[in-house]
Amino acid sequence: MHSYDKEKGCPVCGYPKYEAFDETGLTTFEICPCCTNQSGYDYNENSDEGRYLSLRKVWVIDQQGQWLGSCTEPVGWSFAQQLEDAGLPF
Repeated sequence: MHSYDKEKGCPVCGYPKYEAFDETGLTTFEICPCCTNQSGYDYNENSDEGRYLSLRKVWVIDQQGQWLGSCTEPVGWSFAQQLEDAGLPF
C-alpha cells in the first residue's frame, strides 16, 4: 500500500480541489486541473508512491511544474508551495 492519503487531492501534484478517488477508494477517472494526470488512467487505487513520484518528476522536470489545465491557475499559485503544503516528496 502506498503512503498517499486519498483525502488530500491529487497524488501527483497535490492540488487540493481534486478528487482522485471516490468514497470507496476507487479511481474517479477525473483529470487533475493542475497537472492533467488522470485518475484511473495514469494511476489507480493500487499505485504506489513510486508511480506517483515518477509522474511528479515528469510534471516538475519535463513540464517545469506548469499549470497545465484549461482553467486558470489560482492567483499566487506556486507548484513548489503546493507540493510542500500537500506533504508530497520530490
